[in-house]
Amino acid sequence: ALDRTPTQLDVLADAGVVDAGGRGLLVLLDTLAATLTGHAPRRRLLGRQVHRASRGPAAQASPRFEVMYLLSECDAENVEKLRARLDELGDSVAIA
Repeated sequence: ALDRTPTQLDVLADAGVVDAGGRGLLVLLDTLAATLTGHAPRRRLLGRQVHRASRGPAAQASPRFEVMYLLSECDAENVEKLRARLDELGDSVAIA
């Protein structure tokens, strides 16, 4: 299924990669299986592909991060203060 992900999303096909979330889940499940059984599942190795740089100037991208944590026992006023502060730092903030 992981090998088929580039055929399901054009962006993956264009980049020549498989779905990172699917690959990460596979690593997690393989680690769990190895921990429980003492044997690592046999899988085809996924190597890194070398992409040639374009001839034009490359735009310098700023680093991007996603941070998640559990927020509990916080009143609505403090949640709004937190949201306002995080909005200053990033371009996508979700607090539930």
